[in-house]
Amino acid sequence: NTKQYSLAAYYFDKFAKNYPKSSKLEEASYLSAHSFYLASPIFSLDQKDTNEAINALQNFIYKYPNSNRVADANKYISELTTKLEKKSFEIARQYYHTQDYIAAVVAVENLLSDHLGTKFKEQALYIKFLAGYELGMNSIFQKKEERLKNALKYQERFKKSFPKSEYLAETEDKVKDLTKEL
Repeated sequence: NTKQYSLAAYYFDKFAKNYPKSSKLEEASYLSAHSFYLASPIFSLDQKDTNEAINALQNFIYKYPNSNRVADANKYISELTTKLEKKSFEIARQYYHTQDYIAAVVAVENLLSDHLGTKFKEQALYIKFLAGYELGMNSIFQKKEERLKNALKYQERFKKSFPKSEYLAETEDKVKDLTKEL
């Protein structure tokens, strides 16, 4: 109740380790994991506590698969995972907006490999294409052809993944520019 969640998690965890035969063991384990969840900061800050919360909640589910708190733990894990996805997406978007196009492409690839099935996939692939487009169109002669081809591949993947995307018309226009430049 004093909002010292890290301290609460520590003491609940210590209780669980010191009293393994207690009738309150499941509750203490859950409250420890829940305290880590409550300590998780907003997405723009360091996510160390978020990762600890996910691990603690997964450990709780593993230890007590029949607990009536498993549904809540799964809901919390989903929220925390979305927070991590959003952080990764915002990093990629920030790289794009600061015109660091190579970093933007790498950040999108990291997002997609770390978070399969992310809800940010459409926007991430769109940003990857835009970054590839800008990189290809503004490259030095020696790297231009390869980067233009990469941008076309990014658009093809985007189109294949999201054939009804609202961004598709814009990407098709940019493909004409890429093809002409190539």
